[in-house]
Amino acid sequence: MEPAVSGERKAVEKQAEAVTVSPVKPPPAPAAKEEVDRKRIEAIPLIGELPYEIKEKLGKLQINVHSYSKDPAERLVFINMHRYKVGDKIGESGPLLKEITPKGVIIDYGEGEARLQVW
Repeated sequence: MEPAVSGERKAVEKQAEAVTVSPVKPPPAPAAKEEVDRKRIEAIPLIGELPYEIKEKLGKLQINVHSYSKDPAERLVFINMHRYKVGDKIGESGPLLKEITPKGVIIDYGEGEARLQVW
């Protein structure tokens, strides 16, 4: 007569044989993702590169304080001495703060996007 443990072990072994593992594609390497983000950000024109009419409409925008964190909830920026987070309008009728990047911000001014860098 076989011990009860042996029967339980056989049941576990059969269950283990039935489990199939599908291959999982590893996430992109952090360096590769950072390179993609850098290229995406650099494709957006700097505010100084925009046509005169658009720059005139936006007025002077100056980053006074810039705080970037890997955690998006911890990012903030002061522009023209006012505190903003992603999703805020800059001023009453100004552009939308779309993203805080490691080197500045991306704004959406209604007709497109532009970058403002920390100097």
